[in-house]
Amino acid sequence: MEHTFSTELFSDLHKEVNGFRPNGDHPFYLSDDEGKQLIWNFYLTENDFQTKTQALMEQERIISFEEEIQNAINYGAETSEDAVRWIVASEDFQDFMDFETFVWNEGFLHTKYGRGLVEEIKLAVSL
Repeated sequence: MEHTFSTELFSDLHKEVNGFRPNGDHPFYLSDDEGKQLIWNFYLTENDFQTKTQALMEQERIISFEEEIQNAINYGAETSEDAVRWIVASEDFQDFMDFETFVWNEGFLHTKYGRGLVEEIKLAVSL
């Protein structure tokens, strides 16, 4: 069996999957090379699953926000820019970081759509 695990990177992979670093007595560190490879492969698979799940959740949130924009247009906003302005009108933005917080709370800040929305909010809101 070819070994592709990295003892040096396992802590990073574990943190990516679980949100915290492993203890020194984690089974990975106590296993032989075959055991380490099995654990490594499990964590790679779990990380891939979580990444794909996160992407799907972000897409669902984007679709929901686009529906909110369409609803605002149906109620009279002339453009999507107007709709975004309406949607964020009740927000109490104090600085530009609040724009990112708003998009973070919507669930898709770290996407191309989310970054674009932050820029659109910057244009729509005057501080």
